Amino acid sequence: MALMNWHLQSPTIMRGRMFGQSISLAILLCFVEVSTSFKNGTVESNGTDTAFSDGKSFSNDEKFNKTKEEEQLMVPELHEKKEDTSKPGEFPQSVGIGVRLEDEDEYDGAWCAGLEDQEQWLQLDSLRLTLFTGVILQGRNSIWSLNWVTTYKVQFSNDTETWSPCMNGSQEAVAPETRAVINWMQDIPFVLSANLHGGELVVTYPFDCTRDWIPRQDTPTADNDFFRWLAAVYASSNLAMANPDRRICHYEDFQQHNNIINGADWHTVPGSMNDFSYLHTNCFEVTVELSCDKFPHASELPVEWENNKESLLLYMEQVHRGLKGVIRDKDTKQGIANAVVKVAGLDHDIRSAAEGDYWRLLNPGEYRVIVWAESYLPAARRCSVGADLQPTICDFSLTKTPQERIKQILAKGGKLPQDEQLRLRALRMRKLRVSTKILNRRREQQQRNSKAKRK
Repeated sequence: MALMNWHLQSPTIMRGRMFGQSISLAILLCFVEVSTSFKNGTVESNGTDTAFSDGKSFSNDEKFNKTKEEEQLMVPELHEKKEDTSKPGEFPQSVGIGVRLEDEDEYDGAWCAGLEDQEQWLQLDSLRLTLFTGVILQGRNSIWSLNWVTTYKVQFSNDTETWSPCMNGSQEAVAPETRAVINWMQDIPFVLSANLHGGELVVTYPFDCTRDWIPRQDTPTADNDFFRWLAAVYASSNLAMANPDRRICHYEDFQQHNNIINGADWHTVPGSMNDFSYLHTNCFEVTVELSCDKFPHASELPVEWENNKESLLLYMEQVHRGLKGVIRDKDTKQGIANAVVKVAGLDHDIRSAAEGDYWRLLNPGEYRVIVWAESYLPAARRCSVGADLQPTICDFSLTKTPQERIKQILAKGGKLPQDEQLRLRALRMRKLRVSTKILNRRREQQQRNSKAKRK
């Protein structure tokens, strides 16, 4: 369950987009009138009848007139009583959405959108000026399905046409823990990372989310070979994973995959740290499911440590595999921050840190590396990565573009050198000749068209 507090003084309609397929309960804690109604493309309601996009429906009147047996099958709804701190005209109220638990229900009573995309939403119309104070989502695991809502956005509108995201100051509202981790990962140039989970024995690597939102599909990154190497390093040295006689944790035998798997090929997870790290930072990250027991007893922790100690050390050593270097200004010798480092043939670029230093994880081989930065001419060179566990030094010196040189000279009140003046004059004459030729061709074409019309 996640609680996020947003204080919206004026919206009359609030809409939440769910990035996932199923959810058992969506609760909007807000100040609203008792006669709140739900309506939208996913949930249609006129205040008395609610239909869900997967075909399930129930009457709001029926919902409060059930037998005890039926009530036991309903997903519980939360109506939290709070101290009345509302202003005149405001009504404290919590609103819950639940669905009936039915036989052979693939989602075990959870609400499921009809389409598997990011355009599914629930809409609440508060019918008057409303102060929304928070949103709670209660997820529900199913033994039949691995799909559930993992992230969501909340938008508001006063006319149902123009929708704006709920803001927390100047930023779109996200959980403070999420924002803190994002800032932390973007402020520090991490190179290699792993997040540790429990409940399985397998190492997963990105991407974790499928491209078409299907439940599972192999979705590799441009660095798939290196990610498979990272995962194999950990899995092959983990005492529990490497044991050929171990039992499977649940229902899937990962030993047939050497205890590694593409995350999306196991089950799609939108918005994972693995995917965020790869797409928005320089860091490579995998997920380690390091124990069948999600909550091991304290007495078992020494064994778990022994199972994973060597794996952790070997995994950390892989940070020294690949290229590293410093990108400097050719004239000042100062490091260039935020320079782009591209490896030919790999569609994944990284950027240099504040002092111009960079690190690029790569498997052994020879690579053509291209570097460029704003106001500088690009540079390229070939760099060879060896099999030894030590990075290859591959430094770059970039030269400022002629335009940037001129700007700097003029900004200091200086005059251009004679050779620069002659070169600029030659460039202007060349441009003038080219533009003159283009104009002459256009005139000739227009004259030919005029003669053809007269005939």
